[in-house]
Amino acid sequence: MILYFIFLFLVLTCCGFELTWRLIRKRTSFFVLIIFFSIDTQAQDTLKISLNGTIPFNFSPNSYEFDVEFNKNSRIRFDTKKMSTYIFKKPGITKIYPVSIHNHDKDHDCSIIHLPDSIIILTDHFKMEFIDSTFKLNNPIIKNKETKDNYVEIQVLVSDTYQDYPIILENKKLFTAGIGSEITGELDPNCILLKKGINTLRYHLKGVCSMNSYIQFDFIDNTGKAHSISYHSAIKDI
Repeated sequence: MILYFIFLFLVLTCCGFELTWRLIRKRTSFFVLIIFFSIDTQAQDTLKISLNGTIPFNFSPNSYEFDVEFNKNSRIRFDTKKMSTYIFKKPGITKIYPVSIHNHDKDHDCSIIHLPDSIIILTDHFKMEFIDSTFKLNNPIIKNKETKDNYVEIQVLVSDTYQDYPIILENKKLFTAGIGSEITGELDPNCILLKKGINTLRYHLKGVCSMNSYIQFDFIDNTGKAHSISYHSAIKDI
């Protein structure tokens, strides 16, 4: 639902009131419009990335330049290509200020990506990758049966670390998606502290699935990004 509201707000910004109203008049109340008009236009986004990562944006060529603030005393101007390929090699906070280098008709040009006034990049001190082939479930999931005795395991590769900082996985939740699924998971406390190399994560499940559906497991990495793996068979009755 939140993504739906964000989408409508972007349409309103780019394409005007009439098109937006056609989208919402049968889906939302007039109160939604009040929310839209009360949003602060001086937007600021925060993005967390892994060590040695890049910004996962596809910038329109020659649309923006970027003032990059690595510390409070100086800013460096990057062009689009350099900004989209720049590797963040140290953990910490970087502030980026997009600078439009063309005059666009913001009310009618929906092809232009409008960036916020500033972007805060939080670079973590390690990088991790889930290894899909190592995913396993200890016991089959049964329709309408509580999964408290079930767990899933998956290995992750911690490939980049910064100095001797402790490697702690703060995102401990596991989620599922699928018709009738209310199953979630919690990372085993013994798996929170990671080391460089291969690590095995175990998530203890809870909740039930009330349909004979296929479900998807969503693991959350150190940057808050979901990594999805589909369960290979439908939920069984017994």
